[in-house]
Amino acid sequence: MNRSAKSWRAAASVFAVAAFTSVSVVGLASSGTAAAVMCKGRVATIVGTAGPDVINGTAGSDVIAGLGGNDDIDAGGGQDLVCGGPGNEEIDGDAGNDFLFGEAGNDEIDGQIGNDRLDGGVGTDDLDGEEGTDTCVNGEIVDDCER
Repeated sequence: MNRSAKSWRAAASVFAVAAFTSVSVVGLASSGTAAAVMCKGRVATIVGTAGPDVINGTAGSDVIAGLGGNDDIDAGGGQDLVCGGPGNEEIDGDAGNDFLFGEAGNDEIDGQIGNDRLDGGVGTDDLDGEEGTDTCVNGEIVDDCER
C-alpha cells in the first residue's frame, strides 16, 4: 500500500471515530431535555405558557394545552382535545367533535358546532354545548347539553 493510501485510510478512521463520538454526545445531550407536555394522555401539538395566553388552533385536529394563567383558547376546526390548565379559561371548541377540559379554575367553555364533550373540572364553570349533541359534566351553569 502506498503512502497516500495509508494517509487516506488513517484520515477516514479518525473521521469515523469523530462522527461516532459526535453522535454519542448528541445522544447524551438530548436525554436531558424536558418531557413533552401532555393533555389527557396525548402529546400536545400547541402549548401555552405559565402566564395568560391567547391560543388559536388550526383547521385540523389539535391537542392544545393551555398550562398556567387565564387563557383564551379557540380550538379551530377539526376534532380537538383541549386541556385548559389551572387558570380561569375561556375555551371555544369551534367546528368539529371536540373534547374540552377546563381543569382547575372558573372556566367558560363553549362547544359551538359539533358533538362535543365539555368538562369544567374543579371550580365554578359555565358550560354551553351550543349546536350538536353535547355531553357536559362538572359545570355549575349548563346550557344546550343533552347529557
